[in-house]
Amino acid sequence: MGIYRRKSGMFWLSLTVHGRQVFESCGTHCKKLAQKIFAIRSAEILQGRYHHLVATKSPLLSVWSDEFLSTVRNLSTKKRYFSSIQHLKEFFPKARLAEITSRDIEHFKKQRLASEVRSATVNRDLAVLRRMLKLATQQHFIAEIPFIGFLEEKKSRRLPHVLTWVEQERLLAAAPPRIRILVVLGTETGMRTGEMLSLRWAHVDLKDETIHVKRSKTISGIRAVPISGFLKTELLRWRELLGQDFSEWVFPQLSNTRHHLQGGRKRWASTLKKAGIPYFRRYDLRHSFAHGSQPPEPPR
Repeated sequence: MGIYRRKSGMFWLSLTVHGRQVFESCGTHCKKLAQKIFAIRSAEILQGRYHHLVATKSPLLSVWSDEFLSTVRNLSTKKRYFSSIQHLKEFFPKARLAEITSRDIEHFKKQRLASEVRSATVNRDLAVLRRMLKLATQQHFIAEIPFIGFLEEKKSRRLPHVLTWVEQERLLAAAPPRIRILVVLGTETGMRTGEMLSLRWAHVDLKDETIHVKRSKTISGIRAVPISGFLKTELLRWRELLGQDFSEWVFPQLSNTRHHLQGGRKRWASTLKKAGIPYFRRYDLRHSFAHGSQPPEPPR
């Protein structure tokens, strides 16, 4: 990189950006001024803020986000990312990746918060943006990620509801059979809601007392989960109630046994109300497992 003068007497810069040589006119015949411009450009290249070449070569965020979304395999994750990407597209409709600055990201945060969404929701959007920009740096579309940080969300974060022993006893007493086995399965294994609802009987080994999770949100979620004595009793009772060959799914749709249960939120909410327990997500059963909550002893 350096400064040189053309026949016209105008000074030009020779710069190297991402391994490619770029030429830029200083627009001056003064060497001292050209040296100052060269120093500025050198600093911009080091900080990833030089857009003379990068801005024209890097893709539009709207285009790049679609390519990024195609790399996400998990359907639920893709659905969540799609929601965040829609907000990013609205804020950066014509921006190229190299044109996005930390100041732009701060403006995005303020605009999202002004629309009265929780800081946790904004952070999910920022996480998607950071992941997209990180992938762009790996492909040399930008030099670095112009990212400052996430919002503080501890104050607004929704805390999980951890069942006490007394609450769990009331819930099991009030629950219909399907909700009962769901509660026991969640609190005894820590499985995610999606993992439980998509569980097949073929993956439940009652002889070896192991559940094999074949589908999960993450690769680490593919695992073998031990079956406790209490859970084994409830699974046997549930299978007997359904019938041995009723469905391949542990939680089938009663109207179409070829498919597993997708919803059930209304029945879940009504069961909690009947048990006198404030509403919480079925996913929170996973937190009850993590905190060591134990179900009452099975009846003899």
